[in-house]
Amino acid sequence: MITLDDIAAGAAPTSRDEAVAAMTKLAAAQAHLAASFAQLAESTDEDRLLHVKEAAEKLGESEQWLRRRTRKLPFVVRLDGHVRYSARGIDEYIRVRRGR
Repeated sequence: MITLDDIAAGAAPTSRDEAVAAMTKLAAAQAHLAASFAQLAESTDEDRLLHVKEAAEKLGESEQWLRRRTRKLPFVVRLDGHVRYSARGIDEYIRVRRGR
């Protein structure tokens, strides 16, 4: 039986039944990938990396408060020597702290 990897590598089905089976697998794989893509798009659309001023405003704290706690906070992102703050991480931090 031919696999999707075989087809991707350039192989062709040797019979009509093998072609139908491969097309069925391909349709199932396409549907699965489309569903996965939709979930990934939903989960990544809302996250932004914020500068200290935006993050402090979102938290309702001062920029100085945020800078003092940068090493301890779970939503800090370091990129090439720059510090940014995950908007989604801040939302989660606020949600968890409200639950206490």
